[in-house]
Order: sequence, then structure tokens, then C-alpha cells
Amino acid sequence: MYKVLHLMKDGRPHASIISVDSIISSIHLFPRFGQFDAQNSNSFTVLNNCHSFYVNPFSDWDNYLIFS
Repeated sequence: MYKVLHLMKDGRPHASIISVDSIISSIHLFPRFGQFDAQNSNSFTVLNNCHSFYVNPFSDWDNYLIFS
């Protein structure tokens, strides 16, 4: 499975603006458990608490074909 990480620069989040026409589709991410306290996380706090995620290629057929 592919792993996605937060991009950090000098200890701060780093982001880029991309063109809308370069987006292929949305993807389903799930947190890489074991790095944080999953008991105290929810869908609103998981992006701040977890620093790496797995891409779920099995969420739909199109993503499976793209990531396989």
C-alpha cells in the first residue's frame, strides 16, 4: 500500500497549490495506527494527531486500477 506523509519544512506544515485539472480523483486515506492514541482521536482530530496515512486502493474500482 502507498503511504502518504504530511510535508514539513522547518517544523511547520508545508503545502503547495495544484491545478484543478491535475486532480484525477479523490482517495480514501486511513491513519497508520500505532503512532498516536487512537482511542482519543476522531474524524476531526485525526489529521492533527496522525502524521502518516495509507492510501486505500480498494475503496472503489477506479482507484484500484489507478494504484495497482
